[in-house]
Amino acid sequence: MRRPFLSMSAPSRYGWLLGLAPVTLLAIVASARLALAVSPLVIDDADTEEPGHLQLNAGWQFSRTASVSLHSIPVNPVFGISSRGELGATFGYQWRDGSGYVPKHADAESITDLTLATKWRLWQHSPDGFKVSGRLDVKLPTASERHRFGTGHVDVSAVVIGTRDWARTSVDWDVGYTAVDASRSVFDDDRWLLGQAVRHRLTERWTVLGEAYHPAAGQRSHPGQRQLQRRRSTCPA
Repeated sequence: MRRPFLSMSAPSRYGWLLGLAPVTLLAIVASARLALAVSPLVIDDADTEEPGHLQLNAGWQFSRTASVSLHSIPVNPVFGISSRGELGATFGYQWRDGSGYVPKHADAESITDLTLATKWRLWQHSPDGFKVSGRLDVKLPTASERHRFGTGHVDVSAVVIGTRDWARTSVDWDVGYTAVDASRSVFDDDRWLLGQAVRHRLTERWTVLGEAYHPAAGQRSHPGQRQLQRRRSTCPA
């Protein structure tokens, strides 16, 4: 998975992740064994959840400016439906607190948008070789548009994911496209995602992660969007 969450998977995986900054993320996660298809960052890997296994990701995200603090508690269950595919959803709760001398936004709270996702492995050279997967995300506008927590429209994203393993080191590549407000034939707000992540397994329980990605948007991109972000993480293998 690609979002900064607490990671748990029945029957034998559990962990936690705390993200405190919008640009830099420090994560520590505990795991009983190798957790495939789990990335607490933005860049996804090409692995899928094992058939019949449920993986639960959850956590707390916090960002703050001079005038407002934003909190979000997302939950992301993922279920392996075959040896090549998985289904998942992301939902949660969020709230905003005004801060500073002149708060720009009133305090408010809302559920988050609901995102439904499915990922399927398309090609694999060998068990440890290069593999390619495709992921489709559909974001449904369940967050409050009146309180500026959501956009009020449906977004559709498609991502092609490549992963290559070298012993204890893995490299992931993501190329994606998001159709913002998919019901309209207007492309100015659509976004591309280009990113790469590197994972190195230190021990059976600990892995060091790093990523860089560039979400390129159209001319009318969201004012809060960052054009280049880098995040680092330490988590269990």
